[in-house]
Amino acid sequence: MTADQARRTRNELALLTDRLVKEFGDSPPGRVMAAVALCRYQLAHAGVQGEGLLLATEAMARARMSLAMAC
Repeated sequence: MTADQARRTRNELALLTDRLVKEFGDSPPGRVMAAVALCRYQLAHAGVQGEGLLLATEAMARARMSLAMAC
């Protein structure tokens, strides 16, 4: 991964985290950040790459946060 790709990935993850913090405003921002980080880690180690990794991370983190808010 080049430095430019790494920077773009960090920016995309930051935007994703910001969107989810706004969506799940009742939840602490740290919980949202942890959910995004955990989901990205699990998906990356499962072999998901590229644009699919960001989309899958968003879907998985949103599902995880929805479940956490329901409890």
